Amino acid sequence: MRHARYLFFALCCVVGLFGSQQVLAQEYPTTPPEKADEDADEEADEDTAVEQPPRATSQYQSAPLPQPLRTGFWASIGLGYGSLSCQDCDERLHGTSLTLSLGGSISSHLLLAGTTNAAVHVDDTASLSVGSTAFSARIYPDASDHYFINVGVGVGLISLEFETDIATIIAEEEGGSALLGGGYDFMVGDSWAVTALANWIFVVTENSDANFLQIGAAVTWH
Repeated sequence: MRHARYLFFALCCVVGLFGSQQVLAQEYPTTPPEKADEDADEEADEDTAVEQPPRATSQYQSAPLPQPLRTGFWASIGLGYGSLSCQDCDERLHGTSLTLSLGGSISSHLLLAGTTNAAVHVDDTASLSVGSTAFSARIYPDASDHYFINVGVGVGLISLEFETDIATIIAEEEGGSALLGGGYDFMVGDSWAVTALANWIFVVTENSDANFLQIGAAVTWH
């Protein structure tokens, strides 16, 4: 009887100890509440995460500018201001100038052409015309750029017309000519350009000489 009493008492102690451990586990969990909340939030974020599109960068690489097209036949025609001078002129004369070029493209650096340049001055008593037809080369030092140099040699003409009380006298003389100048193509399409130009043309004949400065604009087609 005494042994049964001891056994019953031991069994009650074991049951009481187990119950107290369960109560302590509920009141004092091994994982802190803050940590448990963070873990729950991370799991929720993973479940509801949506793939975000990549953000646009603030830096953009500039696209290379298209290179000017210089192939095959080309032509250019333009008008501008002309400043003329001659051997017997007391001062430079102001007038109008013309330019016309027709030719072919050897490469993006070199265009060859037959070029005509002329300038005329007209006043109440006389008119002076100076012209040149030359074999010219238009040279682009940088094939991807738009500026160029003009050089050429050919034949030239000096024409002077004036009136007297009796008649109108026209004096003309031919000789050699030289061309030196340059310009810049403002592209308005793959094949078209508005060309700003400046040329100096010299004409020398057996008895006289003349020159004119040409500043103008032309329409160029490649």
